[in-house]
Amino acid sequence: MDIDALHTFLAIHRRGTITAAAGELFRSQPAVSRRLALLEAGLGAPLFERVAGGLVLSEAGHALLPFAEKMVATLTDAEAAVRAVRSEDTGPVRIALVGTLASTDLTSVLRRFARRHPGVELILRTATSREVSELVRRAEVQLGLRYHRDPNPELHSETLFAERLVVAAAPGHPFAGTGAPACPRSPTSAGSPSPSRRDAPRCPPRTGAGPSRTPASRATGSCGSTA
Repeated sequence: MDIDALHTFLAIHRRGTITAAAGELFRSQPAVSRRLALLEAGLGAPLFERVAGGLVLSEAGHALLPFAEKMVATLTDAEAAVRAVRSEDTGPVRIALVGTLASTDLTSVLRRFARRHPGVELILRTATSREVSELVRRAEVQLGLRYHRDPNPELHSETLFAERLVVAAAPGHPFAGTGAPACPRSPTSAGSPSPSRRDAPRCPPRTGAGPSRTPASRATGSCGSTA
């Protein structure tokens, strides 16, 4: 087993077919099939099962998946560390964040960073809180911004700030003019969507309660970890 075989395995898992994985890896379909066959022969077990429309992980494939992701993430971190030593302040920095956090002060922070480090390419992608953690854990991004800390012991989380939430209600609604009730997000539901204005009135009213504040966390990863 080598890192190239693990890259092949993970590509097939993500894409669901040999053909699509070959396109991602920029290799021919026979080459990818042969690489998978060698990996399965070395492990002594099939890693995928054929289903309508493609391939899914076998029991052995499910067992291998977390270790393959960690090994590839470790190699990615090692390569990034060496590049950082050789050429300071250059190269790409990939960041995943929940879309609603982009409306915070993040834009001005990124602009200042870009001015100070012109050789660094910032690459942003949006995702849910749960997806942000997964992207960092798999080393597909170096930094993640999400709601609430992730309890996964593989990840490192740091709370950055609390986001202010308010309730919007029609003038005739019982909440109108009474102050917004506190509607905290569930800290154990990392992937749950943000409470919407439509959902907010379901929270029990509390007289004189002010708007709630929801913590936003930074996710950073090393060797498959997230903050």
